[in-house]
Amino acid sequence: MSVVLSYDQFMSISYSVDRTTVKFPDETRKKFEAIKRKLGVKDTKMERMETLAITKIVKQPGKLRDLFKLLNKVTDKTYEKLKDEIISIIMTAENASEVCDNFFKIVNTNSVHCHLYAKLYNAVIQKEPKYKNTLRAKTTEYMRTFDNVNFVSSNEDYDAYCLYIKHIGSIKNFTLFLVKCVNENVLELSDVGAIIQCFQENILSNISNSEESYKNETYTSNIHTLIKEMHLQIRTSTEWGVILSNHQKIISISGEGKTKKMTFNLMDTSDIINKN
Repeated sequence: MSVVLSYDQFMSISYSVDRTTVKFPDETRKKFEAIKRKLGVKDTKMERMETLAITKIVKQPGKLRDLFKLLNKVTDKTYEKLKDEIISIIMTAENASEVCDNFFKIVNTNSVHCHLYAKLYNAVIQKEPKYKNTLRAKTTEYMRTFDNVNFVSSNEDYDAYCLYIKHIGSIKNFTLFLVKCVNENVLELSDVGAIIQCFQENILSNISNSEESYKNETYTSNIHTLIKEMHLQIRTSTEWGVILSNHQKIISISGEGKTKKMTFNLMDTSDIINKN
């Protein structure tokens, strides 16, 4: 008996597949590429479905494996039930950096419950303050990984292209997590200001490169999210002047890496900035 999947189910399963181990046969991949060419589909112009990916549980030693499993089960309904057990595991973990990495792995694939992950992390900090510095350090380290994501054409390597899209797409989830962390006093406004500047500087560096257009769109969208969610607080920060200056530079500059979607997003951000 055949199994019929809805479009959303199919997309969710597709995004959860580990493309480094599961690959299309060469014949199938070539057929997909031929169809895309006939339809005139261009990589940088594709509309990409934003979907909640299923978190893949990777094998880890002992307590970290248990922590990852529990974090993966956290929802609004299960939070109170799982909270104490999760905090207990973290308090007895030897490596704070690895604990933080586990939060990032979950956050990257699940934006729906990022407010709960931030709330959990805040509860951990109340018991062990060192975790606040660990998160700030890991956030800076994680941001650098976005700088090193290189575009790969689907015509050259479709599997690598899918990994590129997945990595860039995870920025949205990470950004929402940062907003919730500031709301929970886990991160400072200066941390968010630095992240906005990082995104802006990346856009300015890649604005002339058409291959970076999707990445530039993602950065622009996430800048909009951060300013929209925190404009009342962040406009009082010391980074605000530089953020405004960079914003105007991005508006005025032209290049093959700048799309119409970016232009509309920049306009929306300007509307927020200009509000009294």
